[in-house]
Amino acid sequence: MKKFTSFSYQKQKTFAGFLPGISGTLGIPMWSFYVNRGQAIASFGVRDKNGAIMEFYPANQSYAYVGINGFRTFIKVNGKFYECFKESNDHQILDVEAHQITISEELKDAGVQVTITYFTLPEASVSALVRRVTFKNLDAHPKKIEVLDGLNQMLPSGIDHGGYKAVSNLLQSWMQVDSFDRGIFLKLRASTTDSSEVSDIQDGNFYFYEGLSDIHYVYDYKLIYRRDTSFRTPYGFIEKDAGELRSTTQAAVNQVPSAFAHGTFTLTDKLSFYGVFGYGKDKTIIETFRKTVNLEILDHKFKHNQQIISNLVANVHTETSQDMFDAYVEQCFLDNVLRGGFPLMFDTKLGPVAYHVYSRKHGDLERDYNFFSLEPTYFSQGNGAFRDVLQNRRNDIYIQPKMGDFSIRQFGSFIQADGYNPLSIEGLSFTFEGEASSFHKEYHSLLAKDFSPGEIATLADR
Repeated sequence: MKKFTSFSYQKQKTFAGFLPGISGTLGIPMWSFYVNRGQAIASFGVRDKNGAIMEFYPANQSYAYVGINGFRTFIKVNGKFYECFKESNDHQILDVEAHQITISEELKDAGVQVTITYFTLPEASVSALVRRVTFKNLDAHPKKIEVLDGLNQMLPSGIDHGGYKAVSNLLQSWMQVDSFDRGIFLKLRASTTDSSEVSDIQDGNFYFYEGLSDIHYVYDYKLIYRRDTSFRTPYGFIEKDAGELRSTTQAAVNQVPSAFAHGTFTLTDKLSFYGVFGYGKDKTIIETFRKTVNLEILDHKFKHNQQIISNLVANVHTETSQDMFDAYVEQCFLDNVLRGGFPLMFDTKLGPVAYHVYSRKHGDLERDYNFFSLEPTYFSQGNGAFRDVLQNRRNDIYIQPKMGDFSIRQFGSFIQADGYNPLSIEGLSFTFEGEASSFHKEYHSLLAKDFSPGEIATLADR
C-alpha cells in the first residue's frame, strides 16, 4: 500500500478524508474523519452521528474548528512552553495511508520531534480510536518534558446529533465523569428525552492512556484554560506547576468533559505512548478490556490494523511496471468494500447467502447530507444507497465465486412493479426457525426476532 505525503500540510489547499473504520470481523468499528488542519482528526464516534464522541461538523466548519476543538498537545521542555501542531509552526508533515494517518512536526527551538499516528482499534470488545504519540530527541542533550495531551471536549454516549446542535448548554446538565482503574468513563446520568419515563444509561464513552509514567487525567477543561473560554491558550498549564495542576479539584458533572492526560518524563532518545478514546456497551466491558491492555498489546494492535487492510486488498493484488497503478487498484477495491461490503457466505435453510461486512453509506464531511451507519457489533454491516451498493458489488463474483447469482436475485427482487427501485437498503438480517430452548436463555430474546450474525457473535463473546 502506498503513502501520500503532504508537506506543510496546514498551509496547503484543504481536503477531508476518513479512516476506513474496518476493525475485522471480530471487532467493533468506529467512524473517524480527518482534515489537513490542526491535529487532523475532525470527528469520530460509533454507529452514526448520534454516537459522536467528538462532535460532528461538516467539512467547511471542520477546517475552521479542528485546530481549537480537536486534539491538542501542550508541552514544557525544560520549563519552556510550546504547543504542538499550531498552524503557525513549521516543519509539519501529514502522511495518509489506507489504514492510518500520521502527522509529525519538528520543534527545532525545543530540540524535539513529535509524531502522532491515528488508527481504529481492531479485533476488540470495544470500539476505539487510538493515537500513538512519539517524542524524539533531536540532539544529544536529555530534556525534562511535561506533557498535557488529549481532546478539548469529549461527549458522553447517548447525545443526539440534532439535539446537541440545538440545546448543547442544556444537555451539559446530564453529563457525568466517573473513573475506573487506569481510565475515565463518561456517561449520561439518565435519558435526555422529553418523556414522563426516565431510564438509566449503562453504556458510555471512555478514554485512557498507556505508556506514560505517573499518568494524571484532566477532564475539567477549566483547569487547563482557566479564563480562556475560547480554548486558545492553556493558561492553567502555563502558569501552574505539575503538582498544583494535579492537586486542583476537578468538576465531574454538568459540563462537557475534556479528555487529557498529564505526564512527565526525561527524554534521552525516543518515547512513545498511546491514547485510546472509545465506546463500550457498559462500564464492566470497558473495565475488562482495560485490564488486558498494555504497551505490548497496543503495539500489536497497531500492526494488526495494517494487516487487516493488507489482507483485504490482497484480493486484488496487482503487479505491473507502474507501482502507482497497482496501488490505485487496491485503493479502488477498498473504496468499493466500504460502499458495498465484503461478501462472506452463510449456509441457510434456503441455501447459501452472501452477507456483506464493512458496508456503509458514504457520509464523509463533504457529504454531510448522508446519514451513514456502521453497526457497532462484530461482523459489522451498515446501510447503503441502492445505486451505490449495487455498483460496488459488481465484482463480487470474482472475489467470492460461491455467490453465484445471489446479488442479481437479491437486487432484482427489490424492483417494484412500476419499475422503480428503493432509494436505500439496510443490512441483511436472519430469522431463526427451531427450538430456542436448546440454546442458553441469553439468546432467547435475540432469536425471537430478526437478528444479524454480528449480534449473535457479540453476545457470544460476553
